[in-house]
Amino acid sequence: MTTTLPSLHGRFRDAIERGDRSTAEACLEVADVCVSYDWAEAHEAAIAGLPLSTEDTEEVLFSARGWLRAEEFHGWPCVIDERGGIWWPHEEATHEIAAARDPEAMAVQLAQEQPERGAWHC
Repeated sequence: MTTTLPSLHGRFRDAIERGDRSTAEACLEVADVCVSYDWAEAHEAAIAGLPLSTEDTEEVLFSARGWLRAEEFHGWPCVIDERGGIWWPHEEATHEIAAARDPEAMAVQLAQEQPERGAWHC
């Protein structure tokens, strides 16, 4: 399973339109963003490192962080970087992460040291 932030944006927008709050919240958690209908402008601002904030949940909110963190999205591990990029491990790496004593630490380690064992999406 792979995803990109624009496809995550589509899932968020569809969930909002359906009134599916739990799916919408899951989309927000995985990328640490509130997704906007004005995706391109917000994405460009995020890449440029401009802080965005709004009370409108349909606006993108990126929080720049200088580190990687592991997350789980509907049972799939992923790693999120300070720019909002998401690393999704390939199947073999996913199994290794699941079998690790500390799955979050293993996911971050693989994303840093062996990024070819997954795919980065931004």
